[in-house]
Amino acid sequence: MKHLDRVSTSVRCFDCKKSGFFISTPNGAHDVECPLCPNYVPNIDLIEIKSTINKIEGHDNSFGLIHFLYCDKCRIVFDLGTTHLLQGCTESIYNTIFISEYIYKGKTYVGMPQFDNTSEMSQIIVTKIKEMYSEKCIY
Repeated sequence: MKHLDRVSTSVRCFDCKKSGFFISTPNGAHDVECPLCPNYVPNIDLIEIKSTINKIEGHDNSFGLIHFLYCDKCRIVFDLGTTHLLQGCTESIYNTIFISEYIYKGKTYVGMPQFDNTSEMSQIIVTKIKEMYSEKCIY
C-alpha cells in the first residue's frame, strides 16, 4: 500500500468549468466517475472499511464501518459529498469525500491510502475524512 499526502485531478465541472475533485453521475447514477480520472465506478459496489468516526452526515456508521466507492484504476476510495451542480440524477456533480487520516499496522497516517489490492482495505481504520469542497454553480 502506498500513502498519498497530495493528489491532483484533471476533472472539471462541465457547467462552470472549475477544476476540482468532482464526481459526476452519468447513466442514471448507476455509475459515477472517479474524481481523479475519467474511470467509471459502479455506484452499487460499496466497500466497507473500519472507522472510528461516530457520526458522518449521510452515512450509517453505527457498526464501526464507513462505505466508500473504489476506483480500480487509481486504487483509491472516495464517496459523494455535497452537491456542486444539481441537474437530476443523470447530470448532477458532487464534491468528493476522501480519507484524510487512517491507521495502518498500528501507525497513523495523515493523507489517504492507495491500495495495491483490495484485501488491504480490511487492514486500515479510518480516523478522519475530508470533503474537497468547491462552491456550487450559481444560476
